[in-house]
Amino acid sequence: MAIYYGDGTNSSSGKTRIVQVVSNVKKDKDSFTVNNDTTYEYTNFYSPYITPKSTTNVLRISGIINITCNGGSQDISLILRKNGNSFVTDVMGNQGDSNQRRSTLNVQEDEHSHGSNSVGFEFLVSPNTTSQHRYNWLIFHSSGGQRVIYVNRSERDNNSLECGTYISTWIIEELAET
Repeated sequence: MAIYYGDGTNSSSGKTRIVQVVSNVKKDKDSFTVNNDTTYEYTNFYSPYITPKSTTNVLRISGIINITCNGGSQDISLILRKNGNSFVTDVMGNQGDSNQRRSTLNVQEDEHSHGSNSVGFEFLVSPNTTSQHRYNWLIFHSSGGQRVIYVNRSERDNNSLECGTYISTWIIEELAET
């Protein structure tokens, strides 16, 4: 027996529906130090919690993170994590050479002492669970030394019209085939 929805579709119509949407906005500034050859579990900006309604539904995870670092031309890489303890391998690159880290996103920082890098993202993830969970970023850089990573601000960040503050966002939509 089909379930009928307010928009006229029903559970047997073969269309994709948005089941639920959760979102989060980070407006404050942040900074932290990441040492050479290490990663940083960025837990100051988790996604909102989501509890999927069905194990067969997929999640569309999208948003933007404004990120930069000190030290000139550096790569900043981000790896999507679930609950701060497991990799989301659906959205990571394949293993390359033995010393390469599989990552989700990368941005080339190039002397942005006056600004930041706005990194947009959008993924489809199969959580295969109806348990509540959330997402976060694991962050590393390409420098041979210690670097300070900045979120929602520039490296310089002084009281000047040249330096802005920014926002970062998460949007998670649960999608179901009907």
